[in-house]
Amino acid sequence: MRLNIRGTVQKAALAALASRCGADHSCTVSNGQLALEAGTALDRLRVALRELRHRGLVSVFEQRRADGGRDANRFVLHGPWDGWGGSGVPFPEIAACRPASADDSAVTR
Repeated sequence: MRLNIRGTVQKAALAALASRCGADHSCTVSNGQLALEAGTALDRLRVALRELRHRGLVSVFEQRRADGGRDANRFVLHGPWDGWGGSGVPFPEIAACRPASADDSAVTR
């Protein structure tokens, strides 16, 4: 599945989450650690996560410690395995690239 994601930070955040997720398509990680793994600033990561949530690609669940303090967030990635987040509507994908033709190879030389 090749998703149509415009922002570089969104792509990096989604890739970092996907690399951490197990068979249940979820993982627990702090925003700070995720920003580090995505190679971006924390404020830019938060904006990217907001957009990914808005598009239905990711759900974020805040977790609290026993003393009431904040803990690392639990992230769930959505896709065909869960009916695209329960919507039943596939995410927009990038159109498949056409195979290179003989004419294309002459142009790239």
